[in-house]
Amino acid sequence: MNPDLIERTKNLTSEIIKLNTIEKQLISQRAKINWIKLEDGNNAFFHASLKSKHQMNHIKSLKNKDGILLTTHHEHKEELMQFYGEFVGKSNKKMDNINLVAMRQVPHLNVDQRSPLLSSSLIRDIMPVELMMQAFKNFSNSKGLVVNPNKCKVYFGDVEIKIKQKINQVTEFSEGHLPFRSFLWSSSDKVNKKFPIAWNKVCLPKNQGGINIISIVEWNKACLTKLLWNLFDKYSTRNMYYAIKTQHQNVGWRKVFYGNTTIPKALCTLWLACHNRPTTKDRLRKFGILNEDCCCFCKDRETIQHLMCSCEETKKIWEGILGWLQVDHKAHSWNEKLSWIVQHRKGIWWRASMLKCAIAETVYAVWSYRNPICFGGQIDRNVIVSSIVDKIIHRT
Repeated sequence: MNPDLIERTKNLTSEIIKLNTIEKQLISQRAKINWIKLEDGNNAFFHASLKSKHQMNHIKSLKNKDGILLTTHHEHKEELMQFYGEFVGKSNKKMDNINLVAMRQVPHLNVDQRSPLLSSSLIRDIMPVELMMQAFKNFSNSKGLVVNPNKCKVYFGDVEIKIKQKINQVTEFSEGHLPFRSFLWSSSDKVNKKFPIAWNKVCLPKNQGGINIISIVEWNKACLTKLLWNLFDKYSTRNMYYAIKTQHQNVGWRKVFYGNTTIPKALCTLWLACHNRPTTKDRLRKFGILNEDCCCFCKDRETIQHLMCSCEETKKIWEGILGWLQVDHKAHSWNEKLSWIVQHRKGIWWRASMLKCAIAETVYAVWSYRNPICFGGQIDRNVIVSSIVDKIIHRT
């Protein structure tokens, strides 16, 4: 064959490949420009993009182990349930528990036999980290940006000590800790006091008395379940999360927090009081911190019920605020007062807003009044009432 013709064919082929690549890049850039222009507005372009993504995340057909093509939703469901049932196994209802005596009688691996297994497991766990660091290194070489190990941390969850040490050695990152639970109560990453409310209650939805913080453990279960569910149906992770989460009875006082314009400290104190969890002396004595639980204003036993309703000193603060609001109400218990607040939070919007703000500010003021008195301080009660009124007027 003619060598010049062969060389020309090669050059033309290379040129075609180059032009095809340029064309793909132009098409990609046009798609990005259209997306930037139209964004996520409620238009035909946006819905067409969503529809195409949904179609990509859809199983149109499956083949069973006999090679038969399955196309209907019911056939997909039956095949997947059967496949994962055989893959994972089924529970033996006749076996009540593990027979430890029988397990001790079978041969066991010695230290030398376990070492290769442990080392192979360690290599398997470390390899993704090494690949990630290699990707960082390649990125640094191409862009000139370098990872600063002093500003990076790695977070672990239920990881063996040997694997932790190896990962820290590979990444040169220090181990980090998630301090949110302690930060919620002490504003630092150090635990310096007992948590007043259990974490599972903190993670409850607002209508059940929590503050709707996502539980990482249950959210992880919901995500794993969502992956299996996606194989044969559509279901949101959020719905799956609340389906897995233990349900509690709704609380009526949750509505006092909606649209409440008071400061966050006052809302947090009110939330603790609604759960009967402020660190009153009866609770401190229960924990073994105090030997007596007498009220600092009188000789009665200090509980949240007593402090908010029965104590003669704090009653005067409540009477002063309710009198300023032109409300005539005397409750015999804290729960009764909460029920009354829920019933009267409706009505003219500005009166309801003032009432909710007044309740939160008064609970916070009573608690702030009680604390220094316990340690020998002095505060004028009349100043407290006028201070609450000023805050209500300012915030509503």
